[in-house]
Amino acid sequence: MTRAAVWRRSSLGPRTGGFRRVPPVLAAEVAGQDEDEAALLAKADWYLGHGVEVVWLLFPRPRSVLVVTPFGRTRLSSTKRLARHASLSGLTQKVSEFFRQLGR
Repeated sequence: MTRAAVWRRSSLGPRTGGFRRVPPVLAAEVAGQDEDEAALLAKADWYLGHGVEVVWLLFPRPRSVLVVTPFGRTRLSSTKRLARHASLSGLTQKVSEFFRQLGR
């Protein structure tokens, strides 16, 4: 399992050296052998319930991304591009780029 998060710099306040107390705008989880889609969806719901605006669930097999927001879920295949989100200005990644290191 791999996790990543993105915060708005303006929301963070001064650096304290401890854990961030502000929810990130984006949380991402990469599926692994230990967690199935249902477990990742439960995490996504937890993130959303704690103020995260967007969750990306990345599935190396079948190389897809499930975008989860408070307004619903959208599954994107490797031929698609992530839709623009108001809180993630300019971030419209191609789904295939997430899996580039896996080869063909």
